[in-house]
Amino acid sequence: MRVAVGAFFLCLWDKGAVVPWSQSDGAILTPELVSGAPWINTVQFAIAAALLWRRTCPLAAVGIVIVYAAGVADYGLFHLTDYLFFLGIAGYLALTGPRFPSLERWRVPLLCASLSASLMWTAIEKFLYPQWTVSVLIVHPNITAGLAPQVVTVIAGFVEFTLAFFISAGRGLLRVGAIILLSIFAVAVPEFGHLDAVGHFTIIAILGIVGLHGVSALQERLRPAHSNSALLDAGTTVAIYLGLLTSFMISYYQLQAIQYR
Repeated sequence: MRVAVGAFFLCLWDKGAVVPWSQSDGAILTPELVSGAPWINTVQFAIAAALLWRRTCPLAAVGIVIVYAAGVADYGLFHLTDYLFFLGIAGYLALTGPRFPSLERWRVPLLCASLSASLMWTAIEKFLYPQWTVSVLIVHPNITAGLAPQVVTVIAGFVEFTLAFFISAGRGLLRVGAIILLSIFAVAVPEFGHLDAVGHFTIIAILGIVGLHGVSALQERLRPAHSNSALLDAGTTVAIYLGLLTSFMISYYQLQAIQYR
């Protein structure tokens, strides 16, 4: 994880990934979010440098939080909710420096929860604002498999939300969800180019870690209460899924209304 995050922030510092339509030379956290503030690049280089030593990983975590806060200041919390997984990475790094086994066991759960929330949030966008995804599919028709872009958008939204749910609450399907999502992000790189590769590099790294690690303390905590009825366990899981789907839709509209009122 340290290698992946360090390489990612070096790419941002070296201006190796900025959207081509930007008039800025720097990016905040992702190629999509640009900034003209020179100190952003300095902090992003400092983050990469701090990851060289385990003991300074908490400093890298502080740097990520600072850059994330700068992104919120420039673009608003609504937009930065797409990138909650960076806060999960910050939490992972903060718990990497000090050697406390009771705390270290929560590093992977932080990655799972934050990435799951980010992917669920972007999945909701496909339901509420399908035109954003449709416009991309029209430009890249190869990934539609001959289906109408509107149909692919709805399917992609449910698939992404479901797989993200497995990352948080799944046990037997945890690794399956991580592998499928990792494959989707990896296959998209040749189609969308180096900006996509850099922008999704940390996500791919997290999915790799989740797949290798398997069930963590998070999945144990979210496991339905033990019962002798498989039907009851399945019903509990479905209820949690539908509750999250509804909650994310309501939260999306509410946060958008607050920011743009």
